Amino acid sequence: MTWLDDLPVQRKLGFAMLLTSTVVVVIACVVFLTVEYFGYRNSLIHTVTTLARITADNNTAAIAFYDQREARQNLEALRAEPQIIEAVLFDNQGKVFAEFTTPSDQALLSRASGQPGVRLENGYVIAVQPVVEN
Repeated sequence: MTWLDDLPVQRKLGFAMLLTSTVVVVIACVVFLTVEYFGYRNSLIHTVTTLARITADNNTAAIAFYDQREARQNLEALRAEPQIIEAVLFDNQGKVFAEFTTPSDQALLSRASGQPGVRLENGYVIAVQPVVEN
């Protein structure tokens, strides 16, 4: 015999409803958190990709005329987005042309320019966008 055998039917039904409700609430919370996580991640990737494209488009003239001061000023506009901790422009030889970094204790991202696109690396969203004219 278990302790459940000695309970009246009303208590057994109440216990069954409580258990069922608890399981449903836990499952709903897990689903909600999963949807929110992936939604936030996709939103962040979209934002970073858009900012990378805008930054690349705004720096075509600076790179074409080798104007590093203008390129640094263009990158400073990224300060308005607190999630951006670093932006780097490379020249045709793969050397750093201009960069923007935030004052933080976070380690700088890898200097390898990599393939164009978006990737997740060590908890960071890294977007690589080529700067091309036309």
